[in-house]
Amino acid sequence: MPPDQIGILDGNAPRFVCAGRFVAAARGLGVPVATLGRALNQRDGAFHAYWRVGTTSGLTGESHWAAMRAGGFVSVGWKERVPDLSEALALDKAVARSRIRDWLLPQYADKSAVASRKAGEILNFAGEIAEMDLVLACDGQKVLGVGRVMGPYEYDPDLAFPHKRPVDWLLLEPWQTPEPEGLRTTVFGLGRSASNLLDLERRLFDKQHAPRGPERRVPPHTVTPPTALPALDAVAARIESILRRKGQVVLYGPPGTGKTFRALGVARDLAARHAFRRSFATLSEPERQAIDGPDGTVRLCTFHPGYGYEDFMEGLRPRTVNGQMVFEPRAGISAARHAGGRSSSAG
Repeated sequence: MPPDQIGILDGNAPRFVCAGRFVAAARGLGVPVATLGRALNQRDGAFHAYWRVGTTSGLTGESHWAAMRAGGFVSVGWKERVPDLSEALALDKAVARSRIRDWLLPQYADKSAVASRKAGEILNFAGEIAEMDLVLACDGQKVLGVGRVMGPYEYDPDLAFPHKRPVDWLLLEPWQTPEPEGLRTTVFGLGRSASNLLDLERRLFDKQHAPRGPERRVPPHTVTPPTALPALDAVAARIESILRRKGQVVLYGPPGTGKTFRALGVARDLAARHAFRRSFATLSEPERQAIDGPDGTVRLCTFHPGYGYEDFMEGLRPRTVNGQMVFEPRAGISAARHAGGRSSSAG
């Protein structure tokens, strides 16, 4: 929220004081605090996290910021040790972290604690950083650029830092964070220092509301996507967050309240963002078919009230063999048609 509306607190002020400011603002507007929160989310985008990502090699000290800035991405290294993580991200988080740690152990002289910590950083970069989160590309305490994450993890073997996330760079003027935070790590979730986040948000606000005119020059090598993704609404953002943490979401409530409509809408939009980096509403008809067609990414499965687990997944079914009745396991509809695949469902 802009400083002139709520007031920027000193970094040492307790957090409950900030909450009191929001309560006071809601009372001044004559609305509940929850309504104020929803309005702010709709105007400024849903909740997002802040991440610090180092841009220099820990082995050689070489900076890779120029490639990140020109290519519209942020990335991390360990090229010789850690391969493409796309399959590892589908595993249980503890299993994936253990596997990455084993890959890193030789580099860290069999220091298991260090390798495990670095494995956690890599896993955070690939799987925990969410789309629309903000990343600060840093060299020590110096911030080189601030960007919004626009897509999922990618692996580019042609890069020295091959593990990357696409980014829309918002700020490209270097500055120093008020407080040192996460300087000894490659990937670090910011938030312990309120002054760092307040300073960042001030800069973003000033950039957004700066006068626009011919005198403003676009910095060299700035990559601006042709269509910037709009922020998800509060419900869709919450669904995406739960999907990232748990891998599934259950919408429940009385019949006719819009559960299926909402689930399908969010599924289509999330699939479009991952496949085309655009919202579903902006896709062409062929692109929509790739998402919502008969063989598209999003599929709907409706359960009959009489269906049980054995009908959908697997169950014992009777069969006559040499005049004798035997029971054998038989795959249900889902297991038979979608073995090895993934689908989205709503109901």
